[in-house]
Amino acid sequence: MKKFRLLIVSVLLIIFDQFTKYLATIKLKGKEGFDVIPGVFQFSYLENRGSAFGMFSGKTVFLLIVTIAILIGVIYLYFTLPMTKRFLPLRIMSMFIIAGAIGNMIDRFVYHYVVDFLYFEL
Repeated sequence: MKKFRLLIVSVLLIIFDQFTKYLATIKLKGKEGFDVIPGVFQFSYLENRGSAFGMFSGKTVFLLIVTIAILIGVIYLYFTLPMTKRFLPLRIMSMFIIAGAIGNMIDRFVYHYVVDFLYFEL
């Protein structure tokens, strides 16, 4: 049951990830960012060719290897956590991390960059 739940939720989250990136591309690409909370949070299109904050730009193979290693670790964590209410938040976050990592891997394979559109100003 754990495997099936992880698979279904992850697939749904990956579809949602790719759909929101598609929307960001058609609605935000080539346009000014859209303020959600002025001075704090906006939607703004960015093609990230690296990892967080553009680090390791152009190192696609390295980033894919790191992503796969992280995925293996998070999936292992998901299956070794007890099925108790106490660990439910960690299990849910694991699903989001897995889906986000796979969504970014799809972007890297297809476009050679990751579409980012959530921008925080602090």
